[in-house]
Amino acid sequence: MDYWQLPDAAKGDEALLCNPGDSYGCVRLIQFSGVAQVQIRSSAQPWETGGIFSLMTRSRDLDGAFARSRALGFSGYSDPTLFDYQGVQLENVVLRGPDGVNIAIYQRNRPNLEGWETIRKLSSPFNAMQMVRSRDASRDFYITALGYGILANADFTDTVAGPNNFAIPSNLVTSIPRRHAIMGIGVKGLADAAGNRQVELMQFVGLEGRDLSERAVFPNLGIVALRFPTEKLDAHVAAARAAGYRAGTIVSLDLPGWGKVRMCDLRSPDGVISELIERQPAK
Repeated sequence: MDYWQLPDAAKGDEALLCNPGDSYGCVRLIQFSGVAQVQIRSSAQPWETGGIFSLMTRSRDLDGAFARSRALGFSGYSDPTLFDYQGVQLENVVLRGPDGVNIAIYQRNRPNLEGWETIRKLSSPFNAMQMVRSRDASRDFYITALGYGILANADFTDTVAGPNNFAIPSNLVTSIPRRHAIMGIGVKGLADAAGNRQVELMQFVGLEGRDLSERAVFPNLGIVALRFPTEKLDAHVAAARAAGYRAGTIVSLDLPGWGKVRMCDLRSPDGVISELIERQPAK
């Protein structure tokens, strides 16, 4: 709570949820009290920028996952839709949940999804989509500050008019480019992707709305931050500052489950917080 610079009256309850068998992609839910909050992406359209739009998961039974989610009170920007991405046939829905938390679910139809043996109902989140003002500026942040590689970098439009997972009017999907980049840790291209630990940046060319970047701070409601372990905290912070990105103060603290650590948060041009954690060597 001190690290997030919250007032003394603020309290928090948390739960850490992990998919059995996975060593990454856990989700930490935090319920704050005693402090004012607003939704980061309140009533936001998909193309409005700022913060984290969705956590992306995989399923082998999208229809079943969608039915279970609707029974819990989730809705979607559309019903599940089919599309082709670089020769991969996918079916996808983006769920709109409480507090502005969106969950995207992908089912690969062709070619068959290899690996991912730990999927039961949904996989661990493997990607976090961010709606950005400039794909290139946000892409450069992840390259410069965090050392990510480019998995994909292109403009995408639908070949035929019809429903889509971003609620763009059907008659516009063939003319509104989605300028996107998929960035990954330790990869040089899509063929080298490990299939997880990614971020995706999306810029809608020709659609305008609000920018909500300044709301993307603790303790506001929504998907507030991504958290990464590192062995090069000082180098990441120095690279971010040298490039003019916002970086917090490096703080030493005892972090439950980790022990003594050093932490610092970096902020992308669209307000996304990356909390970097470096475990201190045991004495």
